[in-house]
Amino acid sequence: MEARVYYFRRSVQCFYFVIGLWFIGSAAFLACEMPSVLIAMILGLPGIYAWLWAMRSRLTVSGSEISVRYASGEDSAQISEIKGWRKEFGDENRSGWVLRLQDTARSLRIDRDFAVDDFFLDFIARLKDLNEPETSVVR
Repeated sequence: MEARVYYFRRSVQCFYFVIGLWFIGSAAFLACEMPSVLIAMILGLPGIYAWLWAMRSRLTVSGSEISVRYASGEDSAQISEIKGWRKEFGDENRSGWVLRLQDTARSLRIDRDFAVDDFFLDFIARLKDLNEPETSVVR
């Protein structure tokens, strides 16, 4: 199977890109007006992070592995290691999926801002939904 790569929706990419450039531009302007490197760094670092968030974030699903990359790092897991998924808590606009891995406390967080298609939604639907309460009762 060919790997599927998903990036943030264009509107989300543009939002983070513009915010990042605004912070970087403000930092450059203040660095020219005031020779204070500290103030420029305070504004510049969040701008660089937002810009990287927009440009680097991606979700990759291949036949045997899923990987998620954000601004500051990447995490991956074998599909056979996935126990199930649950909805990440948050408001309706900022929710996402959390893929729980078997035999470990580690999980993969997938933001819903990725422009996923039916293939990915079918992939999620095949996994166990950990949001549903257990129906078995131990007596």
